[in-house]
Amino acid sequence: MNAKYELEMLALKSDEIDSLYEELERVRTIAEGMGSIGDSEHIQTSARADKLENAVIKIIEIEDKINETIEGYLQDRAMIMDAIMHLDGPAIRRQTIYQKYVKRKTIKMIAKETHYDVGYIRHQCADGVKDIEQSLSG
Repeated sequence: MNAKYELEMLALKSDEIDSLYEELERVRTIAEGMGSIGDSEHIQTSARADKLENAVIKIIEIEDKINETIEGYLQDRAMIMDAIMHLDGPAIRRQTIYQKYVKRKTIKMIAKETHYDVGYIRHQCADGVKDIEQSLSG
């Protein structure tokens, strides 16, 4: 198992969830713009009704995809958080891995916030990834 890949995939899943929520908002806005079907329109033959029905179906599909993605994200996050919490070494190693891969901060940002040298933080991150890889594969 490639720990760095798994850690990066966690961030990508988070991005995917954000993207799905944006798409959901866009489709909802389109559906709301279609409005309700008037009494004078026949639902069976109305192109507008078909478009509204398609939009509602799309909304349901997106919501299902969001729920599925969130479920996978939470399972992966729990596994990663457990691995992070069981890292050996200094506490800064756990903090660095958490900040980089869960909070998605850069090495420079972490170094600035923790008042450690960038090289030291980079080293702690690399060691943490190696430790997680051993933990997940063993």
